Amino acid sequence: MHEKDLDELYSLSLSVWERCVDTRGIHLSNTDQNYLDMAYGFQQTALADLQSQLVDDGKAALRDALENLETIQLNPIQTIYFNNFENGVNGWTHGGVEDEWELGIPAYGFDSTLTAYSGNNCWGTDLDDTYENNADNWLMSPIINLENLSCAYLSVYIRNSLDGDDYHRIYLDPLWLEITTDSKTFLPLCTYMGGLNDDPEIYDKGGWSFLPLDLFRYIGEKVQIRFRMTSNAIKAYEGIHIDDFRVYGRKN
Repeated sequence: MHEKDLDELYSLSLSVWERCVDTRGIHLSNTDQNYLDMAYGFQQTALADLQSQLVDDGKAALRDALENLETIQLNPIQTIYFNNFENGVNGWTHGGVEDEWELGIPAYGFDSTLTAYSGNNCWGTDLDDTYENNADNWLMSPIINLENLSCAYLSVYIRNSLDGDDYHRIYLDPLWLEITTDSKTFLPLCTYMGGLNDDPEIYDKGGWSFLPLDLFRYIGEKVQIRFRMTSNAIKAYEGIHIDDFRVYGRKN
């Protein structure tokens, strides 16, 4: 195979891959889904051609795949809801056992590095002291409308300092996110995060972590997001802080 052919195959393959990535997690119309299915078919044909060393045929099939993918018109990603908590409560609520969720400037005396992720304010389980033992409390967003979207995502910055048992790999004072469509039934959006977790992108102690989550299955609904934290009776730390909460997606 000539170097020119390799360069062209690489360029075509990269373009096809990038367009395929753009369609992942998107609710497509029947017409656009047909274009996507045809593109996948041409990709399979291209692979078979290249395995048979039919280079020109493989390139032609990749061009056909790309043409079908480019026919799918995706609206740009836009912000559906954003709050950096600099302008008050704005519909956020909290409650539960030993609830000390507060909105404001962190002032925990034992950690001079504790500040909001952006601006001055964030939510915290207690802004100037440790959270309480034997807690089961929550912080909940206002209603967020996911109607008329083809995809939807949530992102938030979280700062953890919670009790965990590193040796036994268990969560002693966990945090997790829940979602509801009726303000009554809450389902988990993620696994436990807290004093211990398996995700290297989420710090066990200190430091702001960026958490993105997919809301695809709730497209067409009006939802609320709830941050829920529980603690045992052993130790209490500076707790959880939440900042720069965002929901974003594509309009149909």
